Amino acid sequence: MAEFRNIHTRIWKDPWFCGLEAEQKLLFIYLFSNERASVCGMYELPLRFIAFECGLSEKVVLDAFAVFEAAHKAYYRDGVIWVVNLKKYNDSGDNGKIQVRVSKDLSSIPDCELKKMYYLYNNIPYPYGIDTPSKDDPRDRDGEETETDTEKKQTPKISTTSYPGIFTKVTKMQGIPFTETEKVLGAFNTLTLRFTEIQPLVDYLLPFWDKWSKSKTKDGRFYSKTNCTWLYDWAVTGETPTNGNGKPPAEEEHF
Repeated sequence: MAEFRNIHTRIWKDPWFCGLEAEQKLLFIYLFSNERASVCGMYELPLRFIAFECGLSEKVVLDAFAVFEAAHKAYYRDGVIWVVNLKKYNDSGDNGKIQVRVSKDLSSIPDCELKKMYYLYNNIPYPYGIDTPSKDDPRDRDGEETETDTEKKQTPKISTTSYPGIFTKVTKMQGIPFTETEKVLGAFNTLTLRFTEIQPLVDYLLPFWDKWSKSKTKDGRFYSKTNCTWLYDWAVTGETPTNGNGKPPAEEEHF
């Protein structure tokens, strides 16, 4: 791994970062500056090692990751870390050496749910297939379905192929806006860690979409329906920002 890391000075003016506790800021910087951090943004690092090097308890580390995950900034699963924007800040375009390094680092990560999310988010074909069999296959040794397997079939489960359909159910729009695809997929990846069934997720998203679709900017125009801030910002964090009047903020960036 490289011995030097770039830290963009604008991080100290980033609203999300500035809102973190001091220990959370320390951990977040550590995630992209420690010696194991990969340019691809995904690498393996034991929890106890993170805690020791940062001088934090394991509980504080896990609590911080919950905050990072809610904001779709960084994830931790069974010794695997994914810092979402690390690849972007290390991307040198057509730099062949960087791309070779990214591929090599990714290949060293074992097949896991977090790795699947990474490939989907970065629009990279997953070499092992997205829907891999579960270790706990609910079938008996004769290959017959068990009662548990039958019950699961009765409830629609969320898969990556469900995302467009869920989006349409909520917004009545035919398809995810092309310019928002990357952020929308990232938001769904985060939300499906909390929701495993389609209808509960749809029910959760509807109020955020309803608020967005009925809100207006200062000049009286409705928020653009092809802008999905309501999903990847409001719904992911579970909060609808408000101004002094208790209404969603009127920001021109929504257009």
